[in-house]
Amino acid sequence: MLKINKQFWGSIGGDRVIWGCIILLSLISVLLVSSSTEAVAYQKGLPQETLVLKHIILLGAGFALIIATMRVNYKWFSPISRIGLWLSIFLLIITIFSGTNVNSSSRWLKIPFIGITFQTSDLAKLCLFIVLARELHFRQETIKKFKTGMIHLLKWVIPVCALVVSENFSTAALIFLTSCIVMYIGRVPIGHILGFIGTIIIITSFFLLVAKVSNLNIGRTQTWISRLENFSQDDKSEKSYQSKQTLIAIARGGLVGVGPGNSLQKHHLPNSHSDFIYAIILEEYGLIGGVFVMLIYLVLLFRTIWIATKTQIPFGALLASGLCVSLVLQAFTNMAVAVQLLPVTGLNLPLISTGGTSLLFTGISLGIILSVSKEAISQDKKLNEPSKIKVTEAWA
Repeated sequence: MLKINKQFWGSIGGDRVIWGCIILLSLISVLLVSSSTEAVAYQKGLPQETLVLKHIILLGAGFALIIATMRVNYKWFSPISRIGLWLSIFLLIITIFSGTNVNSSSRWLKIPFIGITFQTSDLAKLCLFIVLARELHFRQETIKKFKTGMIHLLKWVIPVCALVVSENFSTAALIFLTSCIVMYIGRVPIGHILGFIGTIIIITSFFLLVAKVSNLNIGRTQTWISRLENFSQDDKSEKSYQSKQTLIAIARGGLVGVGPGNSLQKHHLPNSHSDFIYAIILEEYGLIGGVFVMLIYLVLLFRTIWIATKTQIPFGALLASGLCVSLVLQAFTNMAVAVQLLPVTGLNLPLISTGGTSLLFTGISLGIILSVSKEAISQDKKLNEPSKIKVTEAWA
């Protein structure tokens, strides 16, 4: 049995701890989607099994992408990353003017002749983090200076965030924060990063203030303002409908939850299978289930950090760190929205929520992290080999 197990992991490769996190989150996802899509299926007049099967197929496609991407040496993504980023910027521009409108926002682009839509910001986010890792890798000698370091990073970060923010403020904020974290890991001076953050906060605050006073509505500006106002209300009676339903779900769940499939709020909470699926976790599995899911993401983060410390090539360390930070930051943002620590964002829970391109691009990101882990594990083994050789020679 042990021999079969070794052969199995040897044929797949990659870090076992990360694989364990992926498998656990996927199993939890199937359970939650099987429960939370009941109301959606009724509204759409579809059998619930159809929606669950679609999600399982997408999860399977995500797993296929994980394995396929993991088998590619991550270094190959460096030379093609700029081409991918230029392409994604071009697609973002097209999305702004002719994107498919879903839930009052144009975030999706329909592929001609096929009819499938995908969220262009997912591609842009992935390509941007690869380019940042590449730039930081090659500019380690000059990264301390603003003109030779920071400015070359901002020329990629600012256009992507600016193109995404008009229709998807939460994703733009996620890209912005992750980029700042990656720059800090890449030894960009903290003063440069804080100056950049402060400038963006001032510009954004001024823009929102002007938009509120003048009733300006560019993209989804008024939606952002409305969500911020609802979140800041002291009177609970003024809270949004979504916020009230999440609070009810948390209260019903208590410590151990009401049990799998027994959620009542899935019939009242909009997007309970995607944006607010963590509220359903807290209702059905209680605080214990919610903390367990949180710990899985933390294990994924800390294991990736360990892998980054074992990777001798800065590009690999920065790439794995950036992609993992993005996934975990998105997960904790989704959880924070569910427990009323942040205003409604529209970000889903990676590997658990339903989704199309989000699941596929999550698979690619995890595949790249596992590709880096393969090299880190092999390097770690080589570091331990000399001591064994010395002992053997001494006995000889």
